[in-house]
Amino acid sequence: MRILRCGSAEIADDVDEVADGEIVVALTRDELALFAGGIRESLEEIEDWEFDTRLGVTRSEAREILNHTINVLGSIPLDEWPR
Repeated sequence: MRILRCGSAEIADDVDEVADGEIVVALTRDELALFAGGIRESLEEIEDWEFDTRLGVTRSEAREILNHTINVLGSIPLDEWPR
């Protein structure tokens, strides 16, 4: 998971470097927070025995994705968040 800042030359450069298996998605901060909330809710509510069958990833992988997402959200300065 990487951060691509809007209006940055990095976006064009990084898009050329998308690895096999990667997908580039543009989300607002609120959309990313919703995504993180969905993962958190899944971790809390889905039982161990059915977790990887229903979500296609292990609990550990889901926690890793959630942690990356939280780190991305935390790295965005408050003055850059839309109001």
